[in-house]
Amino acid sequence: MKNRQIVFVANDVGGIGGMEKHLTELITRVKNDFSITVMASTMKLQDSDGVRFIRIPTPRKPFPVMIVLFSICASIRLLFMKQNLVHTTGAIVFNRVDVSTIHFCHRGYVQTGIGDRDVSKSIFHRINSAISIKMKLWLENFCYRPTRTRRLVAVSSRIKQELSAAYKCPESTVTVIPNGVDVTKFHPVQHLERRKLRGIHGLPEDGTFLLFMGGDWGRKGLQFALQAFNEIAVLHPNVYMVVVGSGNADAFLHFVSEEVRHRVIFAGRQANPEHWYQMSDVFLFPSSYEACSLAVLEAAASGLAMVVTDVGGANDVVEDGVSGYLVRQDVEHIVSRLDMLLRNPEHLNQMRTAVRERVERMTWDAMYHRFRALYEEILLESTQSKKRTETVKAGVRNVERA
Repeated sequence: MKNRQIVFVANDVGGIGGMEKHLTELITRVKNDFSITVMASTMKLQDSDGVRFIRIPTPRKPFPVMIVLFSICASIRLLFMKQNLVHTTGAIVFNRVDVSTIHFCHRGYVQTGIGDRDVSKSIFHRINSAISIKMKLWLENFCYRPTRTRRLVAVSSRIKQELSAAYKCPESTVTVIPNGVDVTKFHPVQHLERRKLRGIHGLPEDGTFLLFMGGDWGRKGLQFALQAFNEIAVLHPNVYMVVVGSGNADAFLHFVSEEVRHRVIFAGRQANPEHWYQMSDVFLFPSSYEACSLAVLEAAASGLAMVVTDVGGANDVVEDGVSGYLVRQDVEHIVSRLDMLLRNPEHLNQMRTAVRERVERMTWDAMYHRFRALYEEILLESTQSKKRTETVKAGVRNVERA
């Protein structure tokens, strides 16, 4: 299959971020079976051997300008490329493409009525976001039609439901292929190793650690996590809250009571997230909207008891009451579930084991096997369609000769 060419089109390939990580893992495997061209503004692959890179130069800000320029330039560049299959990340070009992976359905997000809850964002940032969403909605409406995109790949069943509801996508055109997780990198550790990791990072070695991991803190519900911690910290004096990820810590500190503020650690973005999962006990993630959260998968693979909202495929990982708790974005509901866990250490440890077992089969290799099968199916359909067209043309020519 190496003589067959796949063109991947995305704003960014590689680096930090769920979509970027997904593409890194996918392309690393695809290039062993197909010839690969990446068309993007940036490509940060650790192993780029055998990957042709076509850079689409666009400004990073303002975001609406970047969206327009990238879509126009990439669409024009695609017109002059030979390929067997085009795979995009989201609604990003005007050309007809074969596969598009959908990590975020903007129409579905807007219909939730959540809006921008990040208290740290300026009015200019909010205006910029509003314009960007309008443009994304138009692009989605244009691209997510069978006449424009042959197959849509939703990263969770929720995204598939949103695509079907918002854009009336036929069932046969939408496939669900969840993200994967590196179960060798993200894995549980024994108690002594957990204490050691805490000591290395200057944290208390004893106690129970609640972990929040991610950026975009308003959408991911950090304020609910912090407000719940205020109450659970009074009930359980040995509990700490760790927040890992980029954001404005000062803007969110006002959600934390003065008397427990010393037990909340804003660690910022970390180069080795696996260590922070391994030193923690409970993953607290009351997000309002997710597609298929890598943080949820990584926390599960690391064997953390899960207290998360039922969004973006979380129920594929968390069986409520068995491998964690599915909660509402409600402080009292979160507190009640945390209290149940912390009062019963044996049940907490059982959940840690159960969630690890549940996620062990959700690897990046498993994800790629499903994508490869989809590619082969599309290429076979194209070959058969081409043969049918040639047969029809031959028949017409025979009739004309007669």
